[in-house]
Amino acid sequence: MKKLAVLFLSLFFCFSFLRAEEEIFYILKPNFRVGIINLYKMTEVNNVKRLLESGDTLKYNRKIEYYFSLYCPANPIDGFYDLDVSMDSLSYSFSDGTISKSYKTMDQKPAPYSFQDFEMVGPTDGKKFTLTYSPYGEVAKVSGEILEKAIKMLDDKAFGIKDPVRKQIWSNAYSYDHLTYIADVTKNYFPLGKIGRDSVWQNPISLDLNRVYFADTLKARIDKISNEKYILRANLDSLKAISGISMLYDIKDPVQVIESEGKGILDFEFSPAGVINYINGEFSTKVKYKHKTKEIIEFTDTKLNWELLNRLTY
Repeated sequence: MKKLAVLFLSLFFCFSFLRAEEEIFYILKPNFRVGIINLYKMTEVNNVKRLLESGDTLKYNRKIEYYFSLYCPANPIDGFYDLDVSMDSLSYSFSDGTISKSYKTMDQKPAPYSFQDFEMVGPTDGKKFTLTYSPYGEVAKVSGEILEKAIKMLDDKAFGIKDPVRKQIWSNAYSYDHLTYIADVTKNYFPLGKIGRDSVWQNPISLDLNRVYFADTLKARIDKISNEKYILRANLDSLKAISGISMLYDIKDPVQVIESEGKGILDFEFSPAGVINYINGEFSTKVKYKHKTKEIIEFTDTKLNWELLNRLTY
């Protein structure tokens, strides 16, 4: 009888332990504390192979580094909160084996706006704007006096841009999609509410991969947990272009996106306090374009990284 009692108690405690383990939940949520300046570097690297109908190929690579700061001025109101963004500087390099271009804001040299590929990223340099987040974790609005003045200046009769293609390039640089792509370090990645250790959650996400906006539903999970950090990993298996048109290097006017596919991974590391330390992404895409009567295919390997450089008290 005593043996049966001991066995029963052992099974009871074992079952209770398993139940306790099953009932461990995590709340994964970024936390931007009021009065703290978060300094980030965002790096984008594209290695591209272009295939023409003639069978000729063109290879080129591009690297961009954006340095920016995020500052939360006040506590959330009804779940909404603001992050003030300052695009402090950028670094740009490009090569196709023949042409090579480079620019760093800190060098205080004239920006190469005559080079159209740079013109697609250069207008964000030095700009300030605000990202407003909803209670659901996505960016609900991009606003700001400096940004609004820059957008209005595009149509200014004296100082605006007359060429419609160039105006579209600058408009895209100031767009919601482009600015959130650079400065939103949450990426609508985090789950709402509590999740278990082995849970998989799904969220819609969009990314700019070599001048084309792609969308997918990420499938994310907790990869590693320690006292110092959480690492999350997401697979994106069905990336599809949501851009109808795009601008390609060495082609002056827009091209039509007619077919696309892609896949990749996106890893987050953040602290138990909700500070996002880094994001790493690796993607492979294939896009077929139509330019006038000809088709162009580009195969692109893209690496993205957002890295927290420092946190300062304001």
